Amino acid sequence: DGELGNGTTSSRNTPTQVDINLGRASDCGATNIMSWSASELKIKKEKSKDIIITAAQGDVTEDDNFTFKCPAEGMTVTAVVDSKRKKLISVSPTSAVTDENGEATFTIKARNRKGKAKVYFSIEEWGAWATTELSVKVR
Repeated sequence: DGELGNGTTSSRNTPTQVDINLGRASDCGATNIMSWSASELKIKKEKSKDIIITAAQGDVTEDDNFTFKCPAEGMTVTAVVDSKRKKLISVSPTSAVTDENGEATFTIKARNRKGKAKVYFSIEEWGAWATTELSVKVR
């Protein structure tokens, strides 16, 4: 079981959602790369947690929230663990292609040590990178 940084909890079977917005695109045409950080994921030692990355085009509202409109299918999402923290967690697979819903699933596995690590999820589009980070606390 995991506790999300926003105070909610989820079971081992409930994937955590991490979003990467590929730009402001009301008509879902050309876009500018944008990204933001997700909440912290808390995970117990030697447990694993599924993470769903969603890549989509969307609009930014007046209160800086995002409205997703068009999922980005066929994008390769790459996952990289902070090099100093590879002894705490592992991520598999190291890359995945988004489906028709713009989603790619990864599994984060905690090793037998406590501490904090970061996983960076990146998508390359037209030579530019959109990256978001997920902080992981192993307890």
